[in-house]
Amino acid sequence: MAMLACFTAALLGAKVFIQGDTINLRASADAKAAVVEKVEIGTECEQKSQKGDWVELQCGEVTGFTKAALVGPEKPSLEALMAQSNDASLLPKDRYNAASRAAHLKPDDEALLDRLVATFFDATRDEVYRGKSRVDAVKWYPAAGSRSDADILVESLECTTFGWHTFDPPTGNKGFVSAMERDGQLQVVYGVGALNERPGGFKKGLVYIYAKSLGPGPELLMRALERKARKTGFVFCPITPVPQPPPEVAAKLKGFEDAQCSKTASGRTYISGDFYGRFAFVTSTDQDTQFFPITSATLVGKNAVDINGDTRCKR
Repeated sequence: MAMLACFTAALLGAKVFIQGDTINLRASADAKAAVVEKVEIGTECEQKSQKGDWVELQCGEVTGFTKAALVGPEKPSLEALMAQSNDASLLPKDRYNAASRAAHLKPDDEALLDRLVATFFDATRDEVYRGKSRVDAVKWYPAAGSRSDADILVESLECTTFGWHTFDPPTGNKGFVSAMERDGQLQVVYGVGALNERPGGFKKGLVYIYAKSLGPGPELLMRALERKARKTGFVFCPITPVPQPPPEVAAKLKGFEDAQCSKTASGRTYISGDFYGRFAFVTSTDQDTQFFPITSATLVGKNAVDINGDTRCKR
């Protein structure tokens, strides 16, 4: 602590450089204080004072406070940050942090933006793989064909309104990562699963979703992801045109995705649920698959539900 105090005192009145990619300069030494300016990495400022782990800075014409850990006596080095972003001995989140800082130093460099995206996907996978529990399980029923499993997963994720979508396929023993712009926010999904061929011209997929978030995304990361993303367009979503059950009915159907209702010589009927919590009653034969609305649901014990008043489905 004494050494830190001496170091801090040495910086008072000295020139310092912003170390974080973009930092908030606040009106007071409080995380809830108003932001008076956003300052980019590498900006030279003058350190005026220190209060605990906060420092007061003069950056150009603006004075404000930020965390002491976000400033330093040396200007960040692009070469050093790129080396850190490629250092396999570091955790993926630390490589992503280094790549983000490097990209903010040179935001129009395509190679740096590519590295930012790659480390973002790696860090997302690693964070989830290290122990987050499954938050959802969904079954998709897209049409089969010559397309790859990854293509079918992409189409299933895109059965919604979005601006752009970047999909990183499964790697090794870890799953896929989906990054999608929806209404100006970033939706990130991590999942694992497999699709299997089924009679009747479709594939059946059981996909476990381990993490799903929707919120504001860092501006430069959003731009980096969008460069090579798929843009919004028409995607055939079988369940979408079907009128959806009211919330109280949908709540009873949760967990009954793929519940079998009845079988015939040429096909079967079942409940289908998609990634976005939409449901439909499906009749499938070797020649055709049709989707119908579910208007009512009555639970029968733990493993059965009666839908539309006359059809029992069991999971």
